[in-house]
Amino acid sequence: MNEEALLSYHRFDSPSIAQVLLRAGACVGFGGPTILLGSLSVFFHVPTWGRVTALIVGGTAVALGLFQGFVLVPRLLAVDSGLSVLKDGLLVEHGAVRRNFPWSDIARVVCENDRVVVRLKEGAPYVITESFARRSPAEIARSIEQIRMRVAFSMV
Repeated sequence: MNEEALLSYHRFDSPSIAQVLLRAGACVGFGGPTILLGSLSVFFHVPTWGRVTALIVGGTAVALGLFQGFVLVPRLLAVDSGLSVLKDGLLVEHGAVRRNFPWSDIARVVCENDRVVVRLKEGAPYVITESFARRSPAEIARSIEQIRMRVAFSMV
């Protein structure tokens, strides 16, 4: 697929990215003050075991947060899943699984029950059940249908 053939791209939203980012932020947010508390506990005459425990717990939390932020998030982002609108049709990608719909096979693209539905001229409609990042399924379906009509009239 060359870049000239790509008309628009809609990325599928990944709820696991939000969970990993939240955990990473919580770990770093908890670990930093715990390390600071362990360091400042010298002035409050806290026993050595308390200082060491605070430093170990805080350091582990920060390390876990940094691991999640710098290792797990890039792995999740590396899986490219989305809907590509090309000059010759639609391409739906779920990681390594790709499904191509030429414009000649598509009757309409509509939004039903908050899902993008590709109505084919022959066969059952293809329902895209994933949610999209930043845009609603109704906006995406309307945009794809406009592009489909422009392609049908050779305006692209």
